[in-house]
Amino acid sequence: MLYPDIMCADSLCLIGVGNFCFEEGERLETRVALLGIIIGSDTAVKKVNQVLHEYREDIVGRMGLPYPKQSVSIISIVLDAPQARISALSGKLGMIPNVTAKTVYSKMPQEK
Repeated sequence: MLYPDIMCADSLCLIGVGNFCFEEGERLETRVALLGIIIGSDTAVKKVNQVLHEYREDIVGRMGLPYPKQSVSIISIVLDAPQARISALSGKLGMIPNVTAKTVYSKMPQEK
């Protein structure tokens, strides 16, 4: 993944993961997460795909299922990215009308 090798040159560095500052020399830790998206209208599909396209570098895999019986579409996405970036993606999707997005994160590795 791109992020573990990125290091900030100064404490005011912003690296495209939202409005977050990192201390000099701090590495961005990535997390594995599962993002579940339920789309309740056809008009929201295009907006969801546009947002997902913005985060394409972070997506490990994607599975989409139409569920006509309930008039929804369901998308599962596996991500590997900094937690702030995953949270930003989930937030952007959740702001789209007729879209619900929830994220489950992997546990943080224990330091030895």
